[in-house]
Amino acid sequence: MKYWLRVSVVAGLFLLLLAAVALAQVSADLDYGDAPEYDPERPASQVLYTGHHDLLPMFPTTVSYVGDDWYVSHSEPFSEVFLGEVASAEAVAEVVDKDDDDGLLTRTLAPSETQGIELLITIPTDASPDTPMYLNGLFDWSQNGAWAGSVNVDGTEVPEWAIQDLRLDEPPYNLSEPGIYQITVPVTAGWGGNVWARFSVTTEPVPVSEEDGEWHGQGQFVSGETEDWIIRIKKNHKGLPPSGPVTTVSDDPLPPGQRKDKSKEIKKGNNGVGNGVDPQPPGNPPINDDFGTGPGNPGNRGGPEDKDGKGQGGQGGGQGQDEGQGQGQGQGKGKGKGKGKDK
Repeated sequence: MKYWLRVSVVAGLFLLLLAAVALAQVSADLDYGDAPEYDPERPASQVLYTGHHDLLPMFPTTVSYVGDDWYVSHSEPFSEVFLGEVASAEAVAEVVDKDDDDGLLTRTLAPSETQGIELLITIPTDASPDTPMYLNGLFDWSQNGAWAGSVNVDGTEVPEWAIQDLRLDEPPYNLSEPGIYQITVPVTAGWGGNVWARFSVTTEPVPVSEEDGEWHGQGQFVSGETEDWIIRIKKNHKGLPPSGPVTTVSDDPLPPGQRKDKSKEIKKGNNGVGNGVDPQPPGNPPINDDFGTGPGNPGNRGGPEDKDGKGQGGQGGGQGQDEGQGQGQGQGKGKGKGKGKDK
């Protein structure tokens, strides 16, 4: 009896140790996605798209518990290959759309057309030679809050897993030497409207579901990076050609010691109406957003530059706590906690 009791105690301590190690791994600074996933403790993550308050987002983003694998992460996002010129790293996934994402150059597509999406890919100077590089892209064409299946557009099935384990180190891209590359990848778009998209660059294929043979956006990787974006699908918009040359933008990627510092300097765009309040409810893509702003964030209640409220506000009227620069539907001025007036 005492023997089994000792065994049980030792086994229990061992399990606690494993859980602590797993928790420490989860809480370390990793690169995560930032598309919305339902989390009752984070109200901002519950809203999917404008007008879709009845749908709960189920994108794999947040780490819900120890042992959970329904999220995406990269433990060494500055190594081997990453999107854009810097990579983001944080202790937990910061939803919605709060990462420093800088790798996507194309933010508007045309429905039911095959066109090019332009991306920036960085191979750092300390990357290992002959490393395989995979690019994957997901688009929520159905706007149902999950990446799965396909939609029928004019009789053609358009998959949501639009870019599947595309080898960037092989023809026609042939990325291998250190540098910052601009590439064009062909994609056939689905319906019109705003859709959440996820791009992941990795040094290994993404995990495929045994049930349906698809990738749904999850996976724990070492190298690489994942970025999530809202893509606008507009009618009568002429997209880029379906293919294009690989263009080297720079042969001088940031040295290892400067990458993390540089990523901290990148700020998301101003997501408000000058010194006022965004006219749409929190959680909806604000109508005055521009590229670089976070869809789903509430309006900017004060300029990002002026913290003491003594500066002069930019464009846009409304009521705010302090002043700063921004874009809105009108022009106004105010001080500190005063009110702006539209003209």
